[in-house]
Amino acid sequence: MRDAGSLLLKALVREAGETTTHRLTERHIAWASATFTGARHEVTLLLTGVDAAARADRLAAEIAELEFRLPGHLVADALFAGRRDTADGIEIDLEALTIEDG
Repeated sequence: MRDAGSLLLKALVREAGETTTHRLTERHIAWASATFTGARHEVTLLLTGVDAAARADRLAAEIAELEFRLPGHLVADALFAGRRDTADGIEIDLEALTIEDG
């Protein structure tokens, strides 16, 4: 089974605009309930380019409704956790909960 963090990161970069988005940080923390096993993920991306602000706004508005296709995993929850305008572009913080499917 592929790593949920790597799959999620690729999906988030794809949503944010792969050619002008770079990974800054990604960390995951194991998570479990009585019936599910998964992980909480915290991701910071740097969006660059002339449309960076528009892409950040779109992700903020749509992240909770996006459907991610992660083989072997489901995204149970995703949220936009913050935004910072920097000299290099716009940093966005995203959080997600993935659970193992199956």
